[in-house]
Amino acid sequence: MNAILNQYGSLVASPYAIVTCSLMLETRHGMWAAQPQIKPRGIFSVKAIFT
Repeated sequence: MNAILNQYGSLVASPYAIVTCSLMLETRHGMWAAQPQIKPRGIFSVKAIFT
């Protein structure tokens, strides 16, 4: 991690960064978790989609 910080200045600026969303759901049967990757829809779109 220190090598990435030294080279790019932050983890977000790294070309290896992956944007994700963490979701958790508690049911009477237990805990469920998911972490889908988020990708941009296109060059001119501000919205993103789950993949």
